[in-house]
Amino acid sequence: MQTTIENHPLVIGKMAISTPELAKVLGVCEKTAYDLANSKGFPSFRLGRRILIPTDALREWLNKQVM
Repeated sequence: MQTTIENHPLVIGKMAISTPELAKVLGVCEKTAYDLANSKGFPSFRLGRRILIPTDALREWLNKQVM
């Protein structure tokens, strides 16, 4: 079975993921994930010092990128 954003173990059952988890899900380095999370138009928010990415918003963002 191919791992997708919907069935990735770091995403299942979570409302939001951290930037290091984003890096693992997308298969990029953490610096790239932090750059993406801080870019305009990317769905992320800060909770204290942490950057979090809502999983539903991430799915929508990814779908818009491939359209």
